[in-house]
Amino acid sequence: GVDWRDVVDGLRPFNQKIWQNWPASAKRRFVEHTKAWWDIHRHRMAPEVYARVTEAVQSGRIRPIAGRVVGVTPGDGFAVEVQSRHTQRLETFDAARIYDCSGIVRDISTSSNSVVRSLVDRGLARP
Repeated sequence: GVDWRDVVDGLRPFNQKIWQNWPASAKRRFVEHTKAWWDIHRHRMAPEVYARVTEAVQSGRIRPIAGRVVGVTPGDGFAVEVQSRHTQRLETFDAARIYDCSGIVRDISTSSNSVVRSLVDRGLARP
């Protein structure tokens, strides 16, 4: 068998041509059904970074949370209100830093996300 990373990396030179030749219906289906999977596998982190992040999670320095940020209040750090992806409950967490791992955004100053817009407008995040 072939390592999946080699397959994804091997597509790199052809991605643009493939996308340009797809009809609009195929592009829509891709975005609806496989974009998240593609983004995770195509834009993965380097093994060295993965090792450091894993160690930080295991030691409690980083806490990954699956959900949607619905509010951020600055103070001594940040109070972050998150709606859980799994339970839909709202929870508030204290955080020294916030890392948005939702995907590739080329310029956060043009984001339609109200939380991101608010952070940029108040100078708490920068493009």
